[in-house]
Amino acid sequence: MLTKKYYKMIRVSYEDEGYFYIKNVDSTAGTLYIDQGSNFNKNLEYTMDGVNWTTAQTGVPFELVVPAGAKVYLRGNNTTFQASSYVNGCIKMDVNHIVGGSIFSLLSKTSYTNVTSVANQAFMYLFRGDTKLLSAENMIFGNSTITSYGQWAFAQLFYSCSNLTSVRAPKVNTWGQNQAMDNWVQGVAANGTIYTPSGIDIPTGTNGIPSNWTVVNY
Repeated sequence: MLTKKYYKMIRVSYEDEGYFYIKNVDSTAGTLYIDQGSNFNKNLEYTMDGVNWTTAQTGVPFELVVPAGAKVYLRGNNTTFQASSYVNGCIKMDVNHIVGGSIFSLLSKTSYTNVTSVANQAFMYLFRGDTKLLSAENMIFGNSTITSYGQWAFAQLFYSCSNLTSVRAPKVNTWGQNQAMDNWVQGVAANGTIYTPSGIDIPTGTNGIPSNWTVVNY
């Protein structure tokens, strides 16, 4: 007797676990701005088709017009990807947008899936003041648990992102060591959803889970 076997095909895409991306979800084109200050020259490559990569000039602000509905994928080789000034943050767009993919592809374009150690101030101020950022629930922090992270590694990551309503928290062995999460969600929307790893004790407040937000484990 013949037995039929059925297989479920699962499509693995950039959105699932690939390069960090920014998607314009507005109805009009917008400009993506990335701080490339002289004190924090960044190795950065970008693409909008997922195939042809362009190297950004270092030491000057990076600006790119992004059509409505389009995505920009980013990757690089950097020790940190913090802003050169806390005033402006590092990554912004002037129209409504979301972010996803692995944030660690900004640090390594080849070894971003299983990062377990993060440097001091690695992503400090990354989206600070980005009032057009709506969601970061699809932005992941690699596939492994972070066992070592430096001082202020994710400090003020989403500071004053006042319209941000969804976030995915990183997998860490101990939440908040070395002030790594200081004010990481201060000033986000009053209500939203945060996706947190199971089995990790995360406090409520600007250093952990925003007050009045819904918690969903992953």
